[in-house]
Amino acid sequence: MNERFSRRTFIAGVAALGFGANVPIGATTRRTLLVYDSREPISNSLLPAIREALSSDQLSAIDVSRSPNLSTADKTDAPSLIIGIGDTAATSVVAEVDRHPNARILAAGVSGIDPTWPERGVSSMPLSPNYEAYLQRLVTTFPTIKKLGVLQGTRTTMQLEQLSRAASGSGIELVNYEIFKREELSNGLDYVARRADALFALPEPTLYNQFTARHILTYSLRQRLPLIGPSEAWVRNGAVFSVRLDFSAVGAFYGTLGNRLLAGEAIPAPSALAIPADAQSYVLSPRNTSIHRLAIAADLPDDVKAATNE
Repeated sequence: MNERFSRRTFIAGVAALGFGANVPIGATTRRTLLVYDSREPISNSLLPAIREALSSDQLSAIDVSRSPNLSTADKTDAPSLIIGIGDTAATSVVAEVDRHPNARILAAGVSGIDPTWPERGVSSMPLSPNYEAYLQRLVTTFPTIKKLGVLQGTRTTMQLEQLSRAASGSGIELVNYEIFKREELSNGLDYVARRADALFALPEPTLYNQFTARHILTYSLRQRLPLIGPSEAWVRNGAVFSVRLDFSAVGAFYGTLGNRLLAGEAIPAPSALAIPADAQSYVLSPRNTSIHRLAIAADLPDDVKAATNE
């Protein structure tokens, strides 16, 4: 009886430690470390869905705002996969990538891709929409838009590749202007205003942020250059249209990428990946569209909604 009790107690203890009853004896335990920053809304929004979608034997999370040190004390507990969620967390993970030579690394939900990441063994997927679905909806909503001006920043190369492929399949012509520093913003706006029907804002944090927002929105209004904003907040403040991401669906998509890495698979380059089309919807401002005298299709799809302040 004592032997039976000890065995039962041991099994219960293993389960309590989180190893799970489904892990065969002798099998390698797949451990995943989720790194996030509680100060970043995007990081917080993606974390629950990523956690839910992962098929890992053990899951743990570190908030870099409270515990910036990602090293593990015991090598036997070293993670098989580390996911940095959002810009700050991903930067922290990449900074310590050499301390985890056996772990797969995924930078998820970042605003841009560092060109050195692939050579350091870092897989990545930025927080960007499905541009093919986005442009199809844009063309359907605004049939008179044929040329989109795009300001290209230092971290938008991958997203511009995705947008260019989508544009070629939707009949949209892109008018690009590359900007290396913020002082060149006015020249870029002038360039696209003379050549494009609207300005399409790629989510480039060095170009579209709280410091440049007033200048860009004021220019859009004065020059009658409709702005396709980088987020719903921009629509509430002057843009005519934007995508709205479902963070639960996007987080689940990142989780599936993590599962592929846990399984030993290689995932495609970020430019070849896209979130599911149904993970996004769209926000329209009838008021701002009227100001720009922009024609709207008579019948709008169900996933195009008016801005909440109208």
